[in-house]
Amino acid sequence: MDDSLLDLEIIKAASMSEEELRRCPQVLAAVAIIIHDRKILSTYNPKWGLFTLPMTKVKDTFINADGYVDATPESWVSSASFAAGEHLGPDHGITPEYLMIVDDFMASGRDKQTKRYTLGVYKFAAQSEDLPDSEGRQWITATQFMNEVAPLMSKTALRVINVLIESAEELGVEF
Repeated sequence: MDDSLLDLEIIKAASMSEEELRRCPQVLAAVAIIIHDRKILSTYNPKWGLFTLPMTKVKDTFINADGYVDATPESWVSSASFAAGEHLGPDHGITPEYLMIVDDFMASGRDKQTKRYTLGVYKFAAQSEDLPDSEGRQWITATQFMNEVAPLMSKTALRVINVLIESAEELGVEF
């Protein structure tokens, strides 16, 4: 895959002053990496016309002492569980495992406004690939994400998968 797709927004963030970064709207989002047998669940978002990962904005945020949006650990976990529950069922009973924070990822969405994303990434080990409703969902490997289906994936999902691949050994996660 052409890494420039992933690097463009990182370069934009690196070239911005601290004041410019502070003025960018900040979004906290929890990402649910649902894994079974070294495959990751991807979901189709019809609004974007792309596949992505289960994720949702974090609820109950606050401004921390440094002036940035933040959330309690409980808010991160409950948001990640909610995102996973949309695909595994609300009573999935899977305990999320914290993997990492992907910080200061710059992206512009449908509104074309650049926002600074902080993504809390949590792993959910699914017992099987059978889902309550499989429409618009597929199980694919990390390599397939980055090579075969990259043009059909959201930039945010690609960024998260790329960071996870780079950190897999350190995290003790196999894809």
